[in-house]
Amino acid sequence: MKRIFSVFFALLFVVICFSSCNFNTKFKDVNNDFSQLEANKEKYVWSYDGDLFYNHLHILSKDKGEANNAMLLRDGKLYISLAKKNGLFDFSELIYSYDISSGELKLVFEKSNLKTQPISYVEGNRIYYFYCYTITADPASKVCEYYDVITGDSGTDSSDKEFLTLSVNNLGGYFRIYTPTNEAHYIDDEFLSSTEYYDLLKKYNFVADKIFTSNNNVVLSYRATIDKKINTSYSYAIFEYKVDEKELVFLDLYNTKVLSDNPEYKIFYVE
Repeated sequence: MKRIFSVFFALLFVVICFSSCNFNTKFKDVNNDFSQLEANKEKYVWSYDGDLFYNHLHILSKDKGEANNAMLLRDGKLYISLAKKNGLFDFSELIYSYDISSGELKLVFEKSNLKTQPISYVEGNRIYYFYCYTITADPASKVCEYYDVITGDSGTDSSDKEFLTLSVNNLGGYFRIYTPTNEAHYIDDEFLSSTEYYDLLKKYNFVADKIFTSNNNVVLSYRATIDKKINTSYSYAIFEYKVDEKELVFLDLYNTKVLSDNPEYKIFYVE
């Protein structure tokens, strides 16, 4: 019996090692090819299972709160807006700063006792956040407040500020974007064939995966399965779509190795 178990674990070890080597070899090929492209890793934050990663480094755990869209980079610091649920009809708006060079994480702003979950936006050096001070559907209960990351000032915006938003969809293999004026943009095979990324995406069988709006910018990802022997390993090619220029811009190649066949994640654009 001991011999059977010894053989079993030896074979298992060989399979794991082979899987790991195969994964590393194939990802190295993908990584080498995409490294020829000009990347901009500072333009996005990756969220997996609620935790946040910047330049592939873990920076925030989900127990701090839920990222609610607004992120901006100023003077070497990344500012991140979070919404935290404290209880029933009890939320907080939190803003953290992350020092790029030192890795220091610091809570720089907090507003508590909000009746609804705050939704945040970026404009200039300010993070704006919306919430309601009652739990009714009365539009008059909506409040718009801000925090200025440069001056540290905070207050209420009396102009009832509104932000135009984009609408995005994954239509089963290609992306569609609607502007506030209902102009449609399609990122499909025909569009991709006009870009410098088309051959690489096809070479490794990347498929359209997820699309997000963040700070009224569009970020999207294509996913390629690298290995599925033990864990599921993926490469994600991440892009920004510039609506005004109708241009696709490469941001980064991100790699994960997970148990799930369809891992949940989000991508946030950094102003």
